[in-house]
Amino acid sequence: MTKVSRKTDLFLLRMENLFGRKIIYTSVAKVDEDNVVEVVKKLNEQNLKNVSEMEYLYNYFRGKQDILDRQKTFNDYINNRITNNIAKSIVDFKTAYLVGDAIKYSSNDQENADGVDQLNDYCRLEGKETIDYDLVEWMNIVGTSYRLILPKNEVVEEDESPFYIATLDPRQTLVAYTTQIPHKPKVVFYKTVDQTEEETITTYSVYADGKYFRIANDALVETQEYTLRTLPIIEYPKGKARIGAFESVIRLLNAINTLDSNRLDGVEQAIQSLLVLVNCKMPENMNASAIREMGLVELVSNESLKADIKQISTNLDQSNTQTLKEDLLQAVRTIVCMPNTNQGGYGGDNGLAVVYRNGWEGAYESAMTDQKNMDIAEYASIRLMLEICERVGSLDVPMKAINIDYTRQHYENLATKSQVLISMLNNDKIHPKVAYEASGLFYDPNKKYLEGMEWLNDHQGTQTTEIRSDSQLGNEDSGNEPRTEEPYTGAATEEER
Repeated sequence: MTKVSRKTDLFLLRMENLFGRKIIYTSVAKVDEDNVVEVVKKLNEQNLKNVSEMEYLYNYFRGKQDILDRQKTFNDYINNRITNNIAKSIVDFKTAYLVGDAIKYSSNDQENADGVDQLNDYCRLEGKETIDYDLVEWMNIVGTSYRLILPKNEVVEEDESPFYIATLDPRQTLVAYTTQIPHKPKVVFYKTVDQTEEETITTYSVYADGKYFRIANDALVETQEYTLRTLPIIEYPKGKARIGAFESVIRLLNAINTLDSNRLDGVEQAIQSLLVLVNCKMPENMNASAIREMGLVELVSNESLKADIKQISTNLDQSNTQTLKEDLLQAVRTIVCMPNTNQGGYGGDNGLAVVYRNGWEGAYESAMTDQKNMDIAEYASIRLMLEICERVGSLDVPMKAINIDYTRQHYENLATKSQVLISMLNNDKIHPKVAYEASGLFYDPNKKYLEGMEWLNDHQGTQTTEIRSDSQLGNEDSGNEPRTEEPYTGAATEEER
């Protein structure tokens, strides 16, 4: 039996009861030079609990988990602390599944396709793919994350991005919303700490009400105009409750750690079992420690009182313990919507059967939920990037022309998706654009549709004839009659028009 100390018990009680991060609101009508320092102080006080929980969750993700503080009352010399860092595997899987490939932007129409491609190039030059991964990783760890987008002050070349993109540490960042509906961002800031030999300087970079404020050690040291319509720090919450990917199963993860630690304790205690001396009188210079060091003891007995030494050991039932562990692991996978990659297959399984049986469908639906939550913040980021590009004159694309594309799982069941596309394209009552979107073959169906129509219009002459001739030649070689219908052009008939 194990027992944790009162100090550790209170710590676990406080940190195991995690229910997501609190949304911070402010009722301040206007933030200016006179009240910005006081406003930041009050917001930090409201956010103190969030920061404490984020610190705990981040350390848990790194492997600094509750089992490391375990204390035992009996046999405390055998006290293994085993950490199964399942929390990290949950975060790694969910992050890679959602943004393992880069988030791309596509256009709804051909007119803005080149401009959207240019925006993708700007994001690629700024390393947005890696920044997106860091952003979603923080979101899965602590339940929310923050993106910073700022215009470059220096003159940029024509092929360079006019803006910076960065992922901020959520423990040092805050977005406070207005108490009025709709709850729009009112005050945003991030904190930096500079440690020198003489002093520690804590600096806040604050944006609110068209101003930039810099506060150093509770003193306002700089004020500038901020003329962009969107605040430069954008929050990416993981749902309304802002619950991290493994936060709801921390008690189960702690139970698995405790179970494995006790299993190893049981093995070690079986090896280091207690000795019982029966009818033995120990010499004055002999004790239990000396027996362990020597590894033997000389017994003296007579016919009436036989001397004996026995070991007391109780072996842990490892099979039942493993069953309990598998049950806990399955509960974790079910709650966090993580597939079971160790489950074997069955005869006659097709691809979809494996997807549904092993939990991949749940993982997909969970990722779709995260994707919808991200879309709101991602469009705010796009709006800010387009505003910066418009101001420097490098790009002019309307918001409504941009789609957000998550490039995962578009290469599964290629044969089925291709057949769906072909069947729908051969149906005159289905618009080709609908066929591209419904097939699920492309992560940017609008762009692929426009490229396909452009290629068809450019090659509707000689190359189309050559392709049909090759097809007819193959049919003749196989003994089949050649097809005589006209090639599909994607254009509506006169009757449909």
